[in-house]
Amino acid sequence: MTHTTAEMFDALVDALIALLAANLEVLGATAVVEGDELPSYVDPGTIYVVPLVEGEDEITFHGGRHEPPQGDHRFPITVAGFHSHRDISSGLRPTRTHGFNCLDLLGVQDMVLAGDLGDGTVMGEVYGPRLSAGYMRIGDRVLHFWMLKITVETR
Repeated sequence: MTHTTAEMFDALVDALIALLAANLEVLGATAVVEGDELPSYVDPGTIYVVPLVEGEDEITFHGGRHEPPQGDHRFPITVAGFHSHRDISSGLRPTRTHGFNCLDLLGVQDMVLAGDLGDGTVMGEVYGPRLSAGYMRIGDRVLHFWMLKITVETR
């Protein structure tokens, strides 16, 4: 069965969400959700998976006529985790650790995501991971965050 571009894209995003959801404890999280942009309100303990927020899907089409068009895709995904702490110093290392644990989970997968299409699998290789961490003060609490930016390429 031929699958649409959207089905293959969504299968790879779902594979990443499933990987993260199966490892909530090492990520210091209670939930994983998909978003279309980084939210203005976040739930501490939630990981947000945001495809295409800082880029676009670059597509290289294969020759010939195909329905739907067949091609290789290269697109960005941002994964962001948020944690609440009473002060800045108590959250620095745990927050960084959760971000690095996310990177390590992808490494255990050999930096490959396998999206389930029901009757097949779409494979996406993960390239160029970039991790950052920071915090912001909100009243008497500190919201720490980590962001892992990756590029996924299908073949």
